[in-house]
Amino acid sequence: MGLRDTAWKEIIEEFFPQFIEFFLPDLKEIVDWNRKPISREQELQSIFPESKQGKGIVDKLIEIHTKKEKNPWIFIHIEIQNQKQEQFGKRMFKYFYRILDRYDKKIVAIAILGDRHKDWNPKKYVYDFYKTELIYKYRTYKILDANEEELLNIKNVFVPAILSAKYAILLEKDLDKEKVYNFKINLIRKLYEKKYKKEEIINLFKFIDILLYTPPEMKERLISDIKKIEEVKNMPYLSPTEELIREEGLREGIEKGLREGIEKGLRIAIEIKFGEEGVTLFDKEIKNLPLEKLEILKDNLKRVNSIDELRNLLGLE
Repeated sequence: MGLRDTAWKEIIEEFFPQFIEFFLPDLKEIVDWNRKPISREQELQSIFPESKQGKGIVDKLIEIHTKKEKNPWIFIHIEIQNQKQEQFGKRMFKYFYRILDRYDKKIVAIAILGDRHKDWNPKKYVYDFYKTELIYKYRTYKILDANEEELLNIKNVFVPAILSAKYAILLEKDLDKEKVYNFKINLIRKLYEKKYKKEEIINLFKFIDILLYTPPEMKERLISDIKKIEEVKNMPYLSPTEELIREEGLREGIEKGLREGIEKGLRIAIEIKFGEEGVTLFDKEIKNLPLEKLEILKDNLKRVNSIDELRNLLGLE
């Protein structure tokens, strides 16, 4: 599981009531929050082992208690899909019938689509063969279609999460570090303007920092700018900055070791596969990409057969 996938998984688990309020508002009134939601992620992997494969996919199955006597327990199936996938609707249907077969409980399914293909928004699976027919529909939320102006009127942790995800998609091919930085610091400023709680800011910062990568040479500036925001907003009682620094130090240490290993392996593999041209591309462009991109390349390099395919996979011009 890549860093972005882990970030999505953690923020959903940490702020599940706000997830329901933002993405599934019609369920808000029927959920009995006195009963703790139960994560069925391990069971999901056992009934759908395919979910363990690949990055860009986050599968979650959460059992919640409702106020309804007829359906006291229901399942929420959440799919975060960051890549376009053929027959995605069929995959969603497979989840549905396997969950239904295993538990025989009501299911609400939603797919959050974080890919960069504006016209791709699969909302159903249709089976039609010699008058044997089936239509399975599920909810979707397309991150690229998110309206920033409307979202900023809402106070919910998933607003800055969605906006950072949208910025990350739009800036995917943009190597202008300053532009990415400005998007990032403006988004963090909005967290303070909306007066999010300390723990919300810390968790959101971690999420935003993974999706909108800040190179090491800009970290000091980032921390300095966050402190200035705290001072201007006169909100020293929040003061998450020191905790952010500790979190960042820990994560950077882990990332550094992981990154160095991946870079070394990729450079050797690319040289073997594409020769001097591949090495030149790696040294000039690939090695400076965010860790998430390097992980995607590591998982897909065997299927790449040309330099053009390599560039296309990584979104390089």
